[in-house]
Amino acid sequence: MMDWLFEPQSMLENLDNLIIKIKEVLAHNFSHVVLLGMGGSSLAPYVFNEVFEKNSNYPKFFVLDSIHPHEILTIQAQIDIKNTLFIVSSKSGSSLEPNVLYNYFLEELEKAQVFDSYKHFLAITDPVTSLEQESVEKGFLLSVFGKPNIGGRFSACSVFGVVPLLLMGHDAKTLLQHAVTMANECAPSVLPKDNPGFLLGTFLGTNAKLGRDKLKIYVSKSLKPFGMWLEQLIAESLGKQGLGIVPVVSDDFIEKSDVMHCFIELHGEKISNAHDTNSSIVLNLQNKQELMAHMFLWQIAVSVAGAILKINPFDQPDVELSKILAKKALSDGQDNLKANFIEDNLKIYSNNNLNLQEFIKQIKSSDYCALLSFLHEDNKEFLLDLKKSLKNTKAEVLCQTGPRYLHSTGQLFKGGGNNSHFILLTSLYEQDLALNNKFSFAKAHFSQAMGDFMALSQKGKNIVWIDVLSNQGFADLIYRIKNICD
Repeated sequence: MMDWLFEPQSMLENLDNLIIKIKEVLAHNFSHVVLLGMGGSSLAPYVFNEVFEKNSNYPKFFVLDSIHPHEILTIQAQIDIKNTLFIVSSKSGSSLEPNVLYNYFLEELEKAQVFDSYKHFLAITDPVTSLEQESVEKGFLLSVFGKPNIGGRFSACSVFGVVPLLLMGHDAKTLLQHAVTMANECAPSVLPKDNPGFLLGTFLGTNAKLGRDKLKIYVSKSLKPFGMWLEQLIAESLGKQGLGIVPVVSDDFIEKSDVMHCFIELHGEKISNAHDTNSSIVLNLQNKQELMAHMFLWQIAVSVAGAILKINPFDQPDVELSKILAKKALSDGQDNLKANFIEDNLKIYSNNNLNLQEFIKQIKSSDYCALLSFLHEDNKEFLLDLKKSLKNTKAEVLCQTGPRYLHSTGQLFKGGGNNSHFILLTSLYEQDLALNNKFSFAKAHFSQAMGDFMALSQKGKNIVWIDVLSNQGFADLIYRIKNICD
């Protein structure tokens, strides 16, 4: 799984041919582009789309990495489907989310009586996958193939990152040139004392061995989405064998014995609370064009940290468990799982029969608590309030969105240490969407949450699942947790 080491140079050498193909795609005058993906196949494009300024001469670009009906309908309301290109991005070609989204939008195109609907699709996948076969047999507008020996979270500098960049209208050549420069600076021939990838990896690995198993990441305002990409890379690469580094994107600097700190500053956007201690490091970007280079830097760093911790950073042994149990939950239904506590507006499931107060009271300041949200994006304020309420536990609090985290940080949650606590959140679906009049998006999405609850329970993790039954339930939950934590 080491081909990513040479990918910036390889992509740069093949960029002109790729640009020609993308120009042919853009000649169809699409007004919108929607990338359908999950995990490593969608997170780098999401970051690029959020960090770089929009190019008004190119189609409006969206990333859809959820099967929550609300998220699908929100995207659908913003596009003209008759003039939209859909990118089906999946390394394995078999991931549930991009496949069902592909079939859903294919149905929608046919309902809209679009001639030759398959010409509204572009595939990015590895060779010899079911998606490659589909794209060839059905005649997609374009199919671009990645390299099998590059893992999803290491694919930012590959076609999975570069093709979306070109469709957004961004300068992929300059980004790749910076990445090549970084690759050369991190090469094996560079002495460790001069090698930025080795130095960052040593910082991560040695601090983790000293008991600082949490990494607080502070990112300049206009680079904030980069923090999400780092969470995936660090957690999925290093969270296994009962070990790991817990990445926490934060704004609050608090010196703690079990925490190391990384400040990522864009020139002109200095982070005022940066501290110079043995457990902190500052990384500087002169401009946003260095973003891909810093992605490569961190890929080197987690590889070095993995060697120090004696962890294989390129596998994800615990990610598959949730998928298996989600399929089981989808076929069995919810009836086999009984709530431990039912209140007016809340249904609470606990793997160890703890009520909410008992669950929260056992969280130590040296632990971390992850909010695993299967709520739709409109609940951001509620999640922020919940996160603030839990800060009184003195533990680090993460907020992760499902199903996205199942393909990334979920590896850490299942394979990492036992200083973890999880609050999984679901709520009623105001709307549902069907595929082929059979597949229910709401039911599948809910089953993913149920499957992860069962997976974390099987791993012996401390978890409560709270199903919010009404809008009043959100306020009730905040009130209860504030009272418990105060």
